[in-house]
Amino acid sequence: MSKKRIIEDWERFWKLSVIKEVKQINNHRRILCECECWKIKEYSLYHLTGGKIKSCGCITKKHWMAKTRFYFIFKQLNQRCKNPRTPDYNNYWWKWIKCEWNDFTSFRDDMYISYLEHSEIYWEKNTTIDRRNWNENYSKDNCRWATRKIQSINRPNTIIYKWKSLSEWCRILWLKYPTIWNRIKIQWKDIEEVLNI
Repeated sequence: MSKKRIIEDWERFWKLSVIKEVKQINNHRRILCECECWKIKEYSLYHLTGGKIKSCGCITKKHWMAKTRFYFIFKQLNQRCKNPRTPDYNNYWWKWIKCEWNDFTSFRDDMYISYLEHSEIYWEKNTTIDRRNWNENYSKDNCRWATRKIQSINRPNTIIYKWKSLSEWCRILWLKYPTIWNRIKIQWKDIEEVLNI
């Protein structure tokens, strides 16, 4: 005979907190729970412990931003950090980089106003999320909105000289980037010598 599971007051099941056990219905134990959104409802213990119910329904409700580019950016960065099947997962996993936003609403609260401001100046297609320090997590303090050009400069393999990237120097001096990069990286020449500055 299996032991009867003991339910303690305020035990957590995802977003639901136990208030008390109530009267059984058809030999199914029923639990009165309070959701994080303060709704109080009865649930079957079987569904709670099996993980079939995670909230009162507030997290499954669709929001109006489901098909926007902003929501797509959040889904992408979440996939990079959490889904081993995505191609970029290994680049983030071995550096222990995580997404500190647990859900879309917290990401929206932190980043949406700055997203609108940036996309108004640089257009929506040219607005991407960028980590200031690429060795740290995706968080409000470490993330900003940047153009694709700025994001391409903020990489660990970018060569910076006198506050400008190598690609910027090549554009200014009318030099071919692959040739200059080859001389610096493969032939081990000094950057000042190659650029003739």
